[in-house]
Amino acid sequence: MSNLLQKASIVTTPTAYGVGVLNSIKPAYALGEELVVNGNFETDSNWTKGTGWSISNGKASKTGSASDSLYQSGTFLQNKTYKLSFSLTNTTQGNLIGQLFGGGGSNEFFNTTSIANGNYTFYVQASINRTTFGFYASGSFDGSIDNVSVVEVTDADFDFTRNSSATRVNPDYLIQDVSILSSNLVQNGNFSELGSELITNGTFQTDTNWVLGTGWSIANEVASCDGTNLSYLTQTGILTPSQTYKVQFDITSYTSGSVKYRDNGLASGQSFSGIGSYTDFVVAAGGQFRLMSENFIGSLDNVSVKQVDPNDNWTLGTGWSIGTNKAIATSAGSASSITQNNIIESNKIYKVTYTISDYVEGGVYIRVGSGANGTIRQSNGTYTETLTQSGNTTFYFTSYSGSTTLSISNISVIEVQQTDIPRLDYTNGTASILLEPQSTNLITYSNDYSNASWTITGTTITSNAAISLDGTLNATKLIENSSNSQHKIQETTNTITAGNVVYSQFVKKGERNKILLELGGGGGGYATFNLELGVVISEVGNVNATITEFSNNWYRCSVSFTSTSTEVYLGAYILDDNGSLSYQGDGTSGIYIYGAQLEQQSYPTSYIPTEGSAVTRAAETLNNAGNSDLINSTEGVLYAEIKPLSNDVLTDQRSIQLEGLNGGGDNEIIIQYLSGNLRFLVYGNSTLQLNTAQSVSLSSYTKVALLYKNDVFKIYINGAERYNVSGSYTMPTNLNKINFSRSGASIFFGKCKTVAVFKEALSDTELACLTSTNNREIFLNYYYRMQYVGANTEALSCAEQTFNI
Repeated sequence: MSNLLQKASIVTTPTAYGVGVLNSIKPAYALGEELVVNGNFETDSNWTKGTGWSISNGKASKTGSASDSLYQSGTFLQNKTYKLSFSLTNTTQGNLIGQLFGGGGSNEFFNTTSIANGNYTFYVQASINRTTFGFYASGSFDGSIDNVSVVEVTDADFDFTRNSSATRVNPDYLIQDVSILSSNLVQNGNFSELGSELITNGTFQTDTNWVLGTGWSIANEVASCDGTNLSYLTQTGILTPSQTYKVQFDITSYTSGSVKYRDNGLASGQSFSGIGSYTDFVVAAGGQFRLMSENFIGSLDNVSVKQVDPNDNWTLGTGWSIGTNKAIATSAGSASSITQNNIIESNKIYKVTYTISDYVEGGVYIRVGSGANGTIRQSNGTYTETLTQSGNTTFYFTSYSGSTTLSISNISVIEVQQTDIPRLDYTNGTASILLEPQSTNLITYSNDYSNASWTITGTTITSNAAISLDGTLNATKLIENSSNSQHKIQETTNTITAGNVVYSQFVKKGERNKILLELGGGGGGYATFNLELGVVISEVGNVNATITEFSNNWYRCSVSFTSTSTEVYLGAYILDDNGSLSYQGDGTSGIYIYGAQLEQQSYPTSYIPTEGSAVTRAAETLNNAGNSDLINSTEGVLYAEIKPLSNDVLTDQRSIQLEGLNGGGDNEIIIQYLSGNLRFLVYGNSTLQLNTAQSVSLSSYTKVALLYKNDVFKIYINGAERYNVSGSYTMPTNLNKINFSRSGASIFFGKCKTVAVFKEALSDTELACLTSTNNREIFLNYYYRMQYVGANTEALSCAEQTFNI
């Protein structure tokens, strides 16, 4: 089987990826043969020298006032990428341009008027077939070139596009947004930063640094007061007005009275009495720090004063202050904010996480720039929201009502790069490349069942009652009340376009283990599910039902139908142990729900979270891998291990294609799902050479190989030959790329564990081995190629557990 690995010219599996790219594991990043002759200028040959150019002493040099070129002929093919490198020495002035040219125009790779000595490397793709490589120097250029090299880059990475966010099941079997995250952009988001100590001799080791008011004295390493009222213990000139300070001290002996901070601007803190350690947060009005006696008889020690938020990261509005690791709103007025400036940029997406504690009244919401406000929060808890910045660069935390009292902590603002990132999905326990069509979740609050868009009947809900499939405490528990009735939650009106519609709901058993999902309007019906056994119990009406197991006893249940109406309604009903829809509730039993989704599809796609409006996930494309050196037009094998998303392949073509140089349908080799089968097409010179279909399971992965050689076509599926034909055929020409589509259409939406190309026709034994159930080790040796591409390499940490071909 290792021989098969060596024979494969392209292998792509779920391993490494970056923004806009899915990396192939074979070939590893590779370079072709050297295309430049005499690139080190050992002899005065092979190069055409224009006016002012000369070759000597192992260099090509340019002097004089003429503008002219140094070049040599070569073959640089359209759409191929080349690595070009060279050294500059003795450069003093002028402009130098490096380029591929010939055939009209040029492809520049170097153009500078600021010449610097050093080594240079560039990558350029030939836009058309080019015949010449060289350098053009302006009349003012003086300098030398050495170590010139041009080699073709022969990687086979796929271009990936999706202009939206999307979720997948990650290696920990949790649902997560596929994204690249920045570090936390908020400074001092936990309000813990303190400045240096401002008090000198706060432990009273000496009778110095302090100004003692009447009745105050320092002895025995403490400061004592005899009860003189309104007398001060002072250090001067250490505070800055309007700044917040953390004040700490110990009362080590106590008889009566109290002591508190009060500066010379008459700003006051809390009054403290009794033996103990005390902390106060105060805003200075003057420059002096003073502890004031309120008939205080006792002693103090360990006085400390440090500025809070010493780098002035936060601007506090009226009613806001900073306490111990939190920002505090105390009867803050409506629209009063805490802010940070210049931490966000226009039109970027930010994920904001924060914690509310000490809630009394009012509420808060977030805003990035002048964009839309976040959700108003009016209870304790940890919240996460995703917002897009617009307008200015300020981050806001704003009070909602005229008397907001609560605390905020653990603020995180992270930029999210959510577009053009491939998804490696682990729903089935091993990684697959996931490609899906555009879809919209029409439910506007997909996981906030307390929102008024949901109607609750015979049921109470408890938010944040369990760990959901995204790994956080945000699942909701539906709890039946004690009435003899139905116990349900519903969304009563959803506007759609008449046609396919599917409602899906993540559900986990609680005290009850059966649930009914309803989807009606223009037909429809309902289905019941057993969450103990993970099975559909019944389907009533025109619906089709599915249940899919996820982790930690969570299931995704769905009902779908073809609606004749432009409105649908949906709901989830708790059933009793007998499966009854209407029953006497006990007031405590229930089930857990998470992530509701309503789509205009015949099947549920990956979860699309919403927080107040419908959200659309864009369609995905995966194309343009390989080149003509890696794909043989005369003979070869196209292999894939694939699975469709659903039975949408009954009507839509889902294609993987080897495409010819000029695109279109002139020269193609295609494996595609259509009409519930796998169909195989070969076009040579615009003429259909092969058209056959083979039945396969649509619910499981299929390993399939299509062999083409001269006048023979063979098809192997899951280890067995399924088709073998010979005759007089015209083979495709100029095959140069793999696409998960057919000439930009018939896009493959489904899951893929491997796609591979062989440049030679394999034997029957090799084809059977390649498509058997035991081919995993064939490609495993190339697994660690991902280490070298600088891409996201999550599968590396999963190794044997997640890499499955």
